[in-house]
Amino acid sequence: MPGSPKRSTETAQSAAGPLTLVLYTSESKNKAYTVGYTDLPGGIQADLSQVIKGAAGAVKGTATDEADRR
Repeated sequence: MPGSPKRSTETAQSAAGPLTLVLYTSESKNKAYTVGYTDLPGGIQADLSQVIKGAAGAVKGTATDEADRR
């Protein structure tokens, strides 16, 4: 990630209640890089494919590659 990323937080509503999203974003000329995480309550599982599509859609983008990283 180029530069010094800026940390921010957002709250997202879910079936399990509100979740805190922690994001680190760095911008460079005409590009932006974002990495984030969310601590899920015990017993909750996330569908990573839907998370990727939701994140891309939130910025009016599309996911161009989705590989299994397990």
